[in-house]
Amino acid sequence: MSFLELIFRNVLTRKVRSALTGVAVAMAIMAVFALGVLTFSLRETAISILRTGRADFTVGQKGVSDVIYSSMDEQDVDRLTTFPGVESAVGVLIAVVEVDEDHPFFLELGMEPDELEAFGVKVVEGRPYDRDTSTEIMLGYRAARDFRKGVGDTFSIDSDHYTVVGIFSTGQVFGDSASMLPLTTLQAQQRKPGNVTLAFVRVVAGTDIDALRKRIEDDSPEIATDHRCPLPERLERDEPEGLVRERRHEHGHGVRVQRPQRVGVNAPEEADVLEARGLPA
Repeated sequence: MSFLELIFRNVLTRKVRSALTGVAVAMAIMAVFALGVLTFSLRETAISILRTGRADFTVGQKGVSDVIYSSMDEQDVDRLTTFPGVESAVGVLIAVVEVDEDHPFFLELGMEPDELEAFGVKVVEGRPYDRDTSTEIMLGYRAARDFRKGVGDTFSIDSDHYTVVGIFSTGQVFGDSASMLPLTTLQAQQRKPGNVTLAFVRVVAGTDIDALRKRIEDDSPEIATDHRCPLPERLERDEPEGLVRERRHEHGHGVRVQRPQRVGVNAPEEADVLEARGLPA
């Protein structure tokens, strides 16, 4: 009896075992595929986090597999401001949560309300959250649109319920699809008192950024810096070239924005535009 004949004989005579083996193999393949999707999604999340805000470079823990696993003390952030050439350093705690099936990687960004402007946040409707509150939240305008929420509405994450007090824009797709809370509130939820994930650093005009990064890394070997992508290389922009001015319509909590059309583009292409007051078209 040949080897192939033996295989077919075993399959036919042991149908139940063969079926179970086939199911096990299929489940293993699906698990590997799901793990690959998860890893890719986390990687995309990490890259997008680095592009959020208007920092010249970011600072995080050295040696972590992804920036979302970085952990720094708030004292480390304060020390960054002592380096000559540093204009501001904003510590941000980042948490990735699942809100529902359509939003399995939803970002919560925790930072002090008086650092929102330095981070590059523009509140386009409502107001910033209070420093010591545990019940207030701001949503990026994309998140507000996706969840159909406006100022004054309740937004729930797991068992936590918040009042939406503001809608914001960062000028970056991923940031505008996230939420923002007081730093101490998110630290308490994540059980990370005194910790942040990343520091977003802006430098004084004319500063040699590469030299400054090297000084920081030499001074603190446990941290690493990452240079922001130059503006022309940023692929995720909220104001694509060629968009004509949209028409705004008062609707519900804020402003309903009609989809614009591209100028000089042959095939129609869907483009998201800012759905709030006060931002240029």
